[in-house]
Amino acid sequence: MYLSLARQRAWRAAKARLLLPIVYLRGFAMTGGEIEDTATDPFNGFNLGSTMLRTDWTGDAARHVFESPVLRLSQPPYNYRLAFSDGLRGLDPESRRDLADWLAEPGGEPDPARAVLAVYRYYDAASRSLGDGVRPGMEAYGWGLGRLVLDILDVTGAPGVYLVAHSMGGLVARTFLQNETVLDGSAPRQASRCTAVEALLSADESRRISQTDWQRARASVRRLFTYGTPHNGITGQGGFGNGLLGPVDALLGLEMNNFDRDRMRVYLDQPPEANSLAGRFPVRSTFCLVGTAAADYPVAGGFSRRLVGQLSDGLVEIDNAVVHGPADSGQPDLRPGDTVLAARAYIRRAHSGPYGMVNSEEGFGNLSRFLFGDARVDCDLHVRSLELPSDLAQRKAELDANHQDARIRASYSFETSLRVRGERWVLNERLAYSGSAIFRRYEELLPDKSISPELRARDGIDEQTSRHRRVDLFSAFLDTQLRTLDPAHPEIVEGLPLYGTLGFAFRLRVAVPDYQLDGSFWNKRHYEGSALLDKDLVFLAFEDAEHAWGLAWGPNSADGKNEQLHIVKDRIADPPGPLTSRTQAWRRQLNDGAIEFWLPLVSDQPPDFKAWLRLTARSWNA
Repeated sequence: MYLSLARQRAWRAAKARLLLPIVYLRGFAMTGGEIEDTATDPFNGFNLGSTMLRTDWTGDAARHVFESPVLRLSQPPYNYRLAFSDGLRGLDPESRRDLADWLAEPGGEPDPARAVLAVYRYYDAASRSLGDGVRPGMEAYGWGLGRLVLDILDVTGAPGVYLVAHSMGGLVARTFLQNETVLDGSAPRQASRCTAVEALLSADESRRISQTDWQRARASVRRLFTYGTPHNGITGQGGFGNGLLGPVDALLGLEMNNFDRDRMRVYLDQPPEANSLAGRFPVRSTFCLVGTAAADYPVAGGFSRRLVGQLSDGLVEIDNAVVHGPADSGQPDLRPGDTVLAARAYIRRAHSGPYGMVNSEEGFGNLSRFLFGDARVDCDLHVRSLELPSDLAQRKAELDANHQDARIRASYSFETSLRVRGERWVLNERLAYSGSAIFRRYEELLPDKSISPELRARDGIDEQTSRHRRVDLFSAFLDTQLRTLDPAHPEIVEGLPLYGTLGFAFRLRVAVPDYQLDGSFWNKRHYEGSALLDKDLVFLAFEDAEHAWGLAWGPNSADGKNEQLHIVKDRIADPPGPLTSRTQAWRRQLNDGAIEFWLPLVSDQPPDFKAWLRLTARSWNA
């Protein structure tokens, strides 16, 4: 989004306290040649951007350049200063001196030395050019990250840092975050895994990390953002399982077992599952970017994407790229200890390469809003009514009347697309063909309370299953500094002028399933690709007279006018009950300051589908 010079200055002034140091961690380098290429690149590949072709208004192809996330962050309005690590030793001496001098120099902007972007060059130790050519291992990589974080904190005086990691870099970050005891080989279980750290400390005792400093470094991490990290390992299709990575690596010695779940649980300090944060880092401070474009992954001549399968980014399966952890008391509808997934976005990008997620605007748009945004919006769907096609419902009723205990088998795909006003890319997109759509079974969405206990047990319908009636659709982070600010031309909705609106659009499509009745496919008047519900909505968030968030919503029309939009005005104290209107929406204030907006979604034709769309808006980075 274009910002004038005045708005760039205003943005930077508003975000001064959020411009904390960022540490970038690269992904896996398998071969010795890849390690050498990594070591000889100052940015470890994060300087690589992309040149895309888009269709111009003339119908011709127009070039679009994204310069790379590191270069974008070094430009206005972010103005990050670049620094580098000295392998496992922490911040390199030149960067340390440079930043210290910079801090001592009077500046015109607040806290200039905090805006430091450091590349963690952990593969230097495994390079024959810069190290000893021996791979130190995940525990050593995790220790080196702790050393770098401490050095950055000490030099800049910053109160915290952000970790941004691609692929295996996310596992290195988790190794640092999830080990509560310093990884220097002093603990018996670490001894065989931290020989590189012990050797470094024997040569330079000043680099040692005390347990107190280790805890300080871990506690300083404010946000963790991962691009395509295999949080639950890598599993291939066609019989190639995760458990084979260990034996294969024993033959090749390429650290492929870093993605074996048993090995992962060792270096992550024994979480209950490989993809669990285990309460050692807040799940609500974590974001997972998930790629869905397996066909665009070029590595190994396409062998990787064929081995892993289509439902992936070409290397990491979609389901394995998300991390979870226990909820805390600040998350609504959940009890402390409940398991929740981290915030995540799905984009049509590959694991890496020219069409990879790291060098994409979709990736940077999610990253920048997660780190520097000031509003979080969570959206979920609460299904209230889900009817069957009339012929199918009639036949089921006939069988039930004859006590034949007819069983419906069906599944539903929820496809979503989230766009921000003023941008030409999609913030979050979940589609059935890419394997990222949300999946629910009929009995999960509509657990029938009249079903006998025996049948409920047989079909696996219980209290936990019934919770699947709530469908999580997206978590988005927005930046009010990027909203439309034009006092002379406010948005007019229902005759009221709305100033400083933040606009985003959302499409929800619920695909018609293939129904089965008592094991037989029901094909009467069934057309593949039809939908129970297909809504494209626009939302305008604005500050109301009470300086709280208000919301206008309605169909996303092609002319961009607001004639069909409605402002949510009516308030309730408790969640709404059955839907009685297509337009009656509600606003609910929560105790923690968040605001819920309950919006009715109703199908336009039979079979009947009714649901509440809930948007929960709360401040972020407050």
